[in-house]
Amino acid sequence: METPQWLVVLGETLDTPQAVRAAASLARSLAVLLRVDDEGREVRCCKISTSSKTAIEKWCAAQGIARPEFAPYDVAEKEFEAYTVYPTLGVDTTIPQFRGTVGVMPSPMEDEYPV
Repeated sequence: METPQWLVVLGETLDTPQAVRAAASLARSLAVLLRVDDEGREVRCCKISTSSKTAIEKWCAAQGIARPEFAPYDVAEKEFEAYTVYPTLGVDTTIPQFRGTVGVMPSPMEDEYPV
């Protein structure tokens, strides 16, 4: 499965997720994401892949309508290990004396002391 890399802004050309799905010839449904643009206005978007973006651009050209606005979606996925000390405050694990060893749980854990 291809990772989503673009946001298509729902507007005049494609105003619903169903319209985006039809234009991109997708089998799955799309979720609506609410974002804020540079002027502070709320906009509705859908996450799509690069191949879907290309399909939408071709569909718009064939229909003779303006293509919708696309924005790159480049949020890094985060996956933390169970025994990592990140994210913590005050412990910099880039310094050798604070580096852990594989399989050893760091202490204290976030639920060992009251906050």
